[in-house]
Amino acid sequence: MEQWPPIPAYALDIAGGRITVVKVSPLVHPDGDVCEGIWDERQRCIEIDAKAPPERQWFAFYHEVYEMRLSDSGLDYVLADKQREAVCAALAMADLAALRRSLPQKRPVKKRAP
Repeated sequence: MEQWPPIPAYALDIAGGRITVVKVSPLVHPDGDVCEGIWDERQRCIEIDAKAPPERQWFAFYHEVYEMRLSDSGLDYVLADKQREAVCAALAMADLAALRRSLPQKRPVKKRAP
């Protein structure tokens, strides 16, 4: 069982500026869908669902960081929505796998025989 670290309070944009990261519950996308993460380009903020399990919060964090980086680089204008989502998901999964490998493992407590 993994011990997940807390989600950072900020991320860095491609110019090195701070992007605020906040946990919100419930997290509702402007289109009305409930979701686990949102990159708000106008507010320069990443929102993460506070009630999602830690692993899903980390996936959402990484995914939204890549959304922000694609947006800041201008690449979001050359990618269709499904392509952008697929790229962000693939990169987020790779980062999540690397984080998972670095996590300390909780060891189950062994019960002593009477």
